[in-house]
Amino acid sequence: MTAEQRSILSITHIPHTFIMALTRSPPPFGVYTPLVTFFNTDESLDLEATTQHALRMAKGGVVGLVIQGSNGEAPHLLHSERQTLVRTVKEALKDFDIKLIVGCGAASVRETLLYVSEAKEAGADYGLVLPPAYWTAAMSVPVIEKFFEDVGGPCFRNFESDCWCFDRLQLHQICLS
Repeated sequence: MTAEQRSILSITHIPHTFIMALTRSPPPFGVYTPLVTFFNTDESLDLEATTQHALRMAKGGVVGLVIQGSNGEAPHLLHSERQTLVRTVKEALKDFDIKLIVGCGAASVRETLLYVSEAKEAGADYGLVLPPAYWTAAMSVPVIEKFFEDVGGPCFRNFESDCWCFDRLQLHQICLS
């Protein structure tokens, strides 16, 4: 990892949120809203309801949607369902200039990188990585920083991506700009 990439990763003292561009441009300013994922009674994805909701958000003027971020549905999805959801929403929004930020957080670096790769393959513009939170007693500042360095390094090498690290206040300011 270059010194410039390392400085990008350490913008905040305790990185709360890591936004990784899966394209070569930073997220544009504007309103990003979480996209609720709808399910059928058998726990399968209700893609029709989800895409209708995504279209409603797009027509409302948002700049981007956050899918599988922090609404709680991502841990209940299979890898293939996560990809299907991203592909389906991306296709539904093809007539809009809407950016998709896809949640890629997991408890391990290895699975996080797998989610990042799958999100990119499915059409995500950006990946959203939160720090691991399974064993909070072990989540010291050095552990969290190492996690993001370990995630960021392979992402820079494999995807030639730019990575941005924002804390929640900075992310809030970007969305309000």
